[in-house]
Amino acid sequence: FKKLVIADRLNIFVNSIYDNYEDYYGVILVLATIVYSIQIYADFSGCIDIVSGVSEMFGIKLKQNFNHPYFSKTIPEFWRRWHISLGDWFTDYIYYPASMSRPIKAFKKKFGKKYKIFPITALNSQGIEEMLDEVYETLKTLPPVQPIEYEEFKYERKDESQFDIVRDDDGAYVVVGPLVDLLCRNVVLDDVDSLAYMQKTLRNRGVFKALKKMGIKDGDTVVIGEVEFDYLD
Repeated sequence: FKKLVIADRLNIFVNSIYDNYEDYYGVILVLATIVYSIQIYADFSGCIDIVSGVSEMFGIKLKQNFNHPYFSKTIPEFWRRWHISLGDWFTDYIYYPASMSRPIKAFKKKFGKKYKIFPITALNSQGIEEMLDEVYETLKTLPPVQPIEYEEFKYERKDESQFDIVRDDDGAYVVVGPLVDLLCRNVVLDDVDSLAYMQKTLRNRGVFKALKKMGIKDGDTVVIGEVEFDYLD
């Protein structure tokens, strides 16, 4: 509403006066100036409302950008209330760095002949369009972006039911293979329920049956990962 109904309508009146200011005198020019102050506030504030609303649709909460600037009592207070985000940007990246004389001198000495300086203002964004145009023209002079060639990656799922049983030098039965890796990732050794899950998995995957085929007897040692226990049928 502020942008489309108020600002854009007042812009027609203001432009008609300022574009032909030689034809008007006194009260009309003062009135145009007052209307312009309303138009520029409604234009900026309306655009910020639109941006804030769209941002909240995507779950992004933006900080307050206008805080009734025309109710300010002093000029510094006006600047703190008007276009807050841009004012903060000026403070952090222009005014504060500019107050650091040595870094600025070093920057000018090193880059002064390579970069252009664009004076811009937070009041009506004057100079920003020119700066963006220069950035656009500079970007066009850069070499084209080279496409990145990616090596095709093929994922091969391991059969985690596979296992093998070997005998070590001490005669213990050592179970190895993807099944052991699976159990090591999912079993907590000091948890009773987790150990019960391990025993059930060994039985269902045929580990105990394979041990019997190899001739295991009660009391023989079985090693699975970091778990070592005596076999008991």
